[in-house]
Amino acid sequence: MKKASTYIFSLILSVLMVFAIIGTLILAVVKISVSENSAVKITEKKNISNLVYSQLEKYYNEKYYSSGIPSEVYMGALNEDVIENIMKAQIKSAFDRKDYNYKDSDISGVEENLEKFFSSYADENDIEKDSKYNKKLENAKDNAKKVISDYCDVYKINTLKSQGINGKIYKILDILQFVFTAALATVGIVAVLLILFNIKEISIFLYWLGISCLVSGVMGSIPCIYLIVSNYFGSFTIKQPHIFMTYTGALNGMTEYFLIFSICTAVFGIFLITAYAVAVAKSKDKTLNQNTKIVK
Repeated sequence: MKKASTYIFSLILSVLMVFAIIGTLILAVVKISVSENSAVKITEKKNISNLVYSQLEKYYNEKYYSSGIPSEVYMGALNEDVIENIMKAQIKSAFDRKDYNYKDSDISGVEENLEKFFSSYADENDIEKDSKYNKKLENAKDNAKKVISDYCDVYKINTLKSQGINGKIYKILDILQFVFTAALATVGIVAVLLILFNIKEISIFLYWLGISCLVSGVMGSIPCIYLIVSNYFGSFTIKQPHIFMTYTGALNGMTEYFLIFSICTAVFGIFLITAYAVAVAKSKDKTLNQNTKIVK
């Protein structure tokens, strides 16, 4: 009866361990992925600055028919480094929990080109460079900063803020470390309970922990493999290519992290089960040798 109750309690604790491990892995992935460093790495890995450049070029080519300003005025002074610096500044501001002011975007090359274009146009058409002229020039510069900054906002931070989502994300980040620590503590407590319930046969702890790790690893791996193989995130409908690549890159990155953690957990589980099997085999050999000596 005592053995049966020990088995039942161990089984229950093993199930709890499975969910505790899965929860810990999820929180570990979130901790790694939702950070300034990770956000920047995704934009670099997916070469998002190149996509933003292409989209801006397309925008200014189309805008020429209404503004009369050739695309080259803007794109001739823009390059991937300028775009990347603005993207990084916006990401940094988001994680520093500050509002990014588009006026701080450094597009001095574009501003110089606009000054030259306006001056040349005014000279060719005998337009007086008065306050009206200066106002149009400043509006063009300001609009350029707005447009370029908006295209560089590849995580749509301003949109998330306007919808009140940023505040919710910050609240989650504030408690993330506490929740992660609590999840780790839960794994430790359940492990200690498993040891206590099997104190007379301590090697069986390896079996229960191994089973928990194996099951949680498999449970975590299966959905990740499906998401990656089916290119699930690729079916998202986001019209802007640079936004699409940024978000799908982030989601695929999180999935890959979780898959790696899950596989490592499953492998560790197999190792523990093997260690338990070896311990049991050695115990049986020892018992057999002792019995042989007694018979002799």
